[in-house]
Amino acid sequence: MFERSFHFVPAHQSRFFHKLHTLGADALIFDLEDAVPDEQKHGAIEQLAQRLSELHLDQPLYVRVNGLDSIWSPQETQLLASHPELGIVLPKVRDPDSIRRTLAGYGITNERRRIFLIEDFHGLVHLPSIAVMESVTAIGVGLEDCFTSLRFSSCQLDALTTRIRTELAIHCHSAGILAIDSVSTDLQAGIQLEQDLVAARSTGLTSKFSIHPLQVPAINRILSPSQEATTEARRITRLASSHAAESGYHILQGEIISPPKLKKARTI
Repeated sequence: MFERSFHFVPAHQSRFFHKLHTLGADALIFDLEDAVPDEQKHGAIEQLAQRLSELHLDQPLYVRVNGLDSIWSPQETQLLASHPELGIVLPKVRDPDSIRRTLAGYGITNERRRIFLIEDFHGLVHLPSIAVMESVTAIGVGLEDCFTSLRFSSCQLDALTTRIRTELAIHCHSAGILAIDSVSTDLQAGIQLEQDLVAARSTGLTSKFSIHPLQVPAINRILSPSQEATTEARRITRLASSHAAESGYHILQGEIISPPKLKKARTI
C-alpha cells in the first residue's frame, strides 16, 4: 500500500466530480460531514449514490459519514449497503467500544476499508487501543479540531503537534496501518504546506489529508522517497542480489551491507 494523499471531495459539489480523475490523489474521500451544510446533506447523499456508478476511478474510494447518532445515518447506511466498494471514514472517534457500535450500526463488515479520524484529546488517549482494532485501514488526526479546547493558537503549539504526530506514527506503524496527518489550511500549496509536510514527515507520518487540488502534488512529492534515495536503494539491492547477500553483514565493493541497510533499501 502506497497511499500518500487522501483528498476530501465535498459530496454536494457535483461540479468537482468530472475532474476527479485528474487530481492525482492516491485516495478519494467523499465528504458528507463537515464540508456539507446541514440543509444540503440529504441531497448530497442522494447525489453521491447516483453519481458513484458513473465514476470510473482507479483510486480507493471512501465516504466520511456524519455518525450513527445523526439524522442522516439511515440514508448513509443505505448508501454504504448499495456501494460495497466504498470505504468508510468515521469522524470524531473516541474509543474502541463506541467505534464497534457505530460500525455495527452502519452494517460494516471486516471486508470494508475503514479510516478512523481522531479529533479530540479523549480519542488521542485511546489511540493505542484504537490502532490495534480489527481490520483498521488507517487512523487520521484532525489537529484543528483537537486544539479547539485550548486557548492558544495552533502556531503556538508546535511541541504538542509534534507529540501528537509522533504518537500517531508510532502506534500506526506498530499496528501495520497507515497514519494520516491533518489537513493544511494553506490552500495555495505554498511554503506553509511544504513546512507542514516536512514536519509531519520528520515524525514518521506517511500520508496526509488534502482539501484543495493544489495540495495534492506537494503531498505526493514530499511524502515519497526522493529520486536520490530511490537510486541509492536500487543500487544497494542490486549489489546485494548480485552477491547473494541475503543475511548477515557483508562487505561488497568496499561497502558494508548490513541486514537493516538492505531491508531499508527494499522498503524504499
